[in-house]
Amino acid sequence: AYKGAMYAGGWFSNAGGHTANGIAGWNGSNWFGLGTEIGGGVVDGLDTFNNYLVIINSGANAVNVWDGSKLSYFFGPPELNAVTVYDGQLYTAGYQVSNPSAYLNEDIATLYRLPALSYTSWVAVATFSCSCYTGNTNCLAIYNNKLYIGGQFDSVNSKAVKCTNIACWDGNTITPVGTGINGPVYALASYDGNLYAGGLF
Repeated sequence: AYKGAMYAGGWFSNAGGHTANGIAGWNGSNWFGLGTEIGGGVVDGLDTFNNYLVIINSGANAVNVWDGSKLSYFFGPPELNAVTVYDGQLYTAGYQVSNPSAYLNEDIATLYRLPALSYTSWVAVATFSCSCYTGNTNCLAIYNNKLYIGGQFDSVNSKAVKCTNIACWDGNTITPVGTGINGPVYALASYDGNLYAGGLF
């Protein structure tokens, strides 16, 4: 929810008869669009940060920022899949192959922290790799004051930590979550004192 409305993002061009390019708002009675184009056209994640609605999409290497009337953006890493706020900072996760040869030709996914909404604020927190050549980070969730990352990976930070498709960040250290999950994780949510994971496993 942001400024009295609920927002939905995805792959669509119309909501309730109104033009809505990948994102639409619901005010309790009607759908409405932002009146502007989202770069890439497909929205993968939404959250609020510093009085803005933050919009990410895997189709463009940019983060879109909506203040309720104006859309702006700043460039960032490609293929972002998820966004959330943890410990007062914005975190994003996604897929990136910047130098795959350094990781034995495996796909690399990265967790980023953004202390501020600007191009220069990206901080790489951890890199995730997968010997299956299809590594990705798909989702983020907060549980017991820690940030959980789900995706398809088997190690973190150049194989320094073994994590199978789910990992935990406490603000300082990445750790495994038990013995992990034996398939890709596409969704995480905290509910009634437990953390729930959904995916292909």
